Amino acid sequence: MPAIPLLAMLLVAASAGIAGAGTPKPPAAVTRALLQKSDLPAGWFKDHPDPASDSASAKVPTVRTIATCLKIHVPSVQHPSPEAEVQWDSLSGGQIGTQQTNVIRTFSNSITVGSRGDATAFAALRRAGAADCVRQFVAAAIHKEAGASGPTVTELTTTAFDPGPYVLDHAVGFRVAATVTGPGPAGTTTATLTVNLVYAARGRYIVSFADSADSAAGAPLDPAVEQHALTAVAARVAKLPGA
Repeated sequence: MPAIPLLAMLLVAASAGIAGAGTPKPPAAVTRALLQKSDLPAGWFKDHPDPASDSASAKVPTVRTIATCLKIHVPSVQHPSPEAEVQWDSLSGGQIGTQQTNVIRTFSNSITVGSRGDATAFAALRRAGAADCVRQFVAAAIHKEAGASGPTVTELTTTAFDPGPYVLDHAVGFRVAATVTGPGPAGTTTATLTVNLVYAARGRYIVSFADSADSAAGAPLDPAVEQHALTAVAARVAKLPGA
C-alpha cells in the first residue's frame, strides 16, 4: 500500500474511539450525550468503522490501561462497563511533499458508565509517568496498524496539557506528536500526526475525546472548535443520572 494513503489510515487508528467489542450498550440518554454534528462546524460526517476491524480499545489507552502501566492497583470488574462512542471525520484537499492527498481530521468521543475502581484509575492520569504510558501505547498502536512494510515512526513525543475548564469535575489532556516516514512516489515522505487525547470525569461517568490531524492539514483541530465541542458534551453529561 502506498505510504500516503496509509498515513491517513494511521491517523484514524491513532484517534479511534475507546469502546471495544462486546462492550454493553449504555442507557439511551448516555448515547444522546455524545458528540453531535451540531457541536461541529459544517463539513464533518459520522464515521462508520468496519465491525471486522480491531476493536478501538486496542488503539486508544483507557484510564484503566494507563493506571495498569503505572502499576496502580485498580479493582477488576467481572463485566465491561457500559460505553457509548462516536467518531466524526472531516476531509479536505492537502499536500504532503509533491503529492496531493485527502487530509483527514478525526474527532471521536466515548462515554463510559463507570464501575468500581474507575475513579482510582482516572486519578492516575495526573501522576508522573502517565504521558509516557500514553506514548508507549500509541506507538504500539501505530506500529501494529502500519505493519512490517508500512511507514515507520521516527519520533514520538507525548506531553500532558490542561484542556481547559469544562462543566465536568476533572479534565486531563495528552498531546501526541508522531513523525512518520515511509516510501513515496518521489522518494522518502515524512508527515507528522498530531493527536489530542482528553479524559474527563463527572460523577460515575468517564468521558474521553480524541482529535487528530496530519501535517498536510496544517494545524490540528482549531482549539476554539475543540473547546466548543467538549463543552457541549460536558453540559449534556452533567445532566445524566448520577452525574
